[in-house]
Amino acid sequence: MTGLDLAISRRRWLLGVGALIGSARVSARQTDPPEGVSDPLDVIRRRADEVGLPGFRVREGMRYTVIGSASDRFIAGALRLCEGLADDYLDHFAGRGFAVEAPKERMVMVALDDRDAFSRFVGVEQPPEVTGIFEVGPNYLVLYDGRNGGPAGPTAERANSLTLFHEAMHQLTFNTGLLHRDADIPLAVSEGLATYGEVRRPGGRGEVGDLNWERLAVILSALSQRRPLIPLADLIGGDHPFQKEETVQLAYAQSWLFVFGLIRNDQATERFRAYLEALRDVERPRPRVELAEEHLGDLARLDAMLPQFAARLSRSREPIR
Repeated sequence: MTGLDLAISRRRWLLGVGALIGSARVSARQTDPPEGVSDPLDVIRRRADEVGLPGFRVREGMRYTVIGSASDRFIAGALRLCEGLADDYLDHFAGRGFAVEAPKERMVMVALDDRDAFSRFVGVEQPPEVTGIFEVGPNYLVLYDGRNGGPAGPTAERANSLTLFHEAMHQLTFNTGLLHRDADIPLAVSEGLATYGEVRRPGGRGEVGDLNWERLAVILSALSQRRPLIPLADLIGGDHPFQKEETVQLAYAQSWLFVFGLIRNDQATERFRAYLEALRDVERPRPRVELAEEHLGDLARLDAMLPQFAARLSRSREPIR
């Protein structure tokens, strides 16, 4: 077994988390708040009553309001991690010229104490690896303490923080002006941004935009097996690669590489900023591939560059920031 094979085997569980999160979210996109109810906390309380989840408490942080039944310790920890991510996210993207600003109102997080409460609240039975999800319609993040009834130790902690950061990145991108919740956003873009930030680790061991070795390993594995990568026209033009078991992990990995490459090159970043601005235009939607090529250039040309870019990144020894 090579070093790369060993790395992939150690990370397979982690990649599954990211893939399953995204698969769950495709259906969660259709969730909308009840008609006539606008206060997100009222929406959440009504939902909790519907599914028989009593005892919801509210706690406020600087940028988040947390409501739910989770322990005070878990809520405090989730608040600390999300507040830190939000600060790092805003600094990172503003520093690269993206038009992001802190939300004027606190973002909402639903924190539940176990998987049963999570599945009942979300309304769909979730795989055990999925410990959180961002509901785009009502605009709140739902998560639970995956350690309750599950494995303990560093692996469980990492799975919890990975899910939290991935889903919190979605909430941030849709609430800070980077993406528009009512626009036709390709999953390649929204998931690319989420995987770009999921690498953050507590305690400064990983920052937003660091090299995502887990996602890179998937691409390197495909290339070493001479499996073709997914054409960007397919990845951007439709979301089906994210919905098929045989392509979902590669779709997430390529979305990360796509976004990472655009943000890490000054000239490409300028084009990516313009592309995101065009995507936010809800009034004048355009065909996905046409819009992408107008701002990013020939997608087939980018396809040809991505394998070389992945190979170059694989030779890195230090975090790329």
